Amino acid sequence: MGVQVYWEDNEQTLLRYDFVGKWTWSDLYNALALGLKMEMLVTNRVDVLIDMR
Repeated sequence: MGVQVYWEDNEQTLLRYDFVGKWTWSDLYNALALGLKMEMLVTNRVDVLIDMR
């Protein structure tokens, strides 16, 4: 399934990356690019949670 990125909270202070099933480096790079765009839309501090279980 790859790497999913989404806001963990409604306040948009915690950005979560979930590695689900098999993923590729391309999946990771795309998720990081999306996460950066998401971070740039808010003015507050953003912490990151990475779940690679």
